[in-house]
Amino acid sequence: MRSIGSAAEFTAYAGRARTAWPGRLGAAGFTLIELVIAVSIIGILLVVGMPSLSIWVANAKVNSMADFYLEGLRLARNGAQQKSAASRFRLTGLTLNANGQYNWRVDWCFPTSTAPCDSTGSWSTTTVAATGDPNYGHTTDPLPSLSVSRSAASLPPTSNVSLTLTPGTATAIYYNAQGWVNTGVQPFLRQLRIDPDASYNPNPTTPNVRPVTISINLSGMAERCDPLAAAADSRACSP
Repeated sequence: MRSIGSAAEFTAYAGRARTAWPGRLGAAGFTLIELVIAVSIIGILLVVGMPSLSIWVANAKVNSMADFYLEGLRLARNGAQQKSAASRFRLTGLTLNANGQYNWRVDWCFPTSTAPCDSTGSWSTTTVAATGDPNYGHTTDPLPSLSVSRSAASLPPTSNVSLTLTPGTATAIYYNAQGWVNTGVQPFLRQLRIDPDASYNPNPTTPNVRPVTISINLSGMAERCDPLAAAADSRACSP
């Protein structure tokens, strides 16, 4: 490429560049019309994509809330089997959270012939192990079994996603050392249903955001199901 040696030559070169790319400030530039078109296209894509994005976010909130409670229920059942202990899953702290959602907590108890670990048994706390814990007082492994709790403070508010309990008066479920539901402690949770705000589903027959139900059977298994699915559908909740 020939070098430009003088001001006159540079002026002549710049003139030829403007002729080669009319309406541009340079080879890599944009005209005002091109910029307006690009911004308009971006705006259209945002308007078209916003409803889909909103639905995706709502679905994510419903499913993450289901995962939050499933974690506690599965911990209670699996832990009871592993520790040969009774356990209980409890919903707590409703008034502590500005979002109106329940925290959960899992406690442990070691049954004996005189202490069956029902609602009046010796249960662990988050700082003190239950009486009868084989690792009670240990400061090194194996450590005693302390209660496990999770805060619901990060869950969406009830104005976005609501939780319905079945039966409505139950906030806990007790498991025996085999991981089965202790039906002797009544009432016990059978289902937790999680529903999005109705504004996401203007047509309930074809919902954009489907609710999720966590169903607990008597063997203690907690499974996710679809409360709107037909009975023959594999996603349907057990009766």
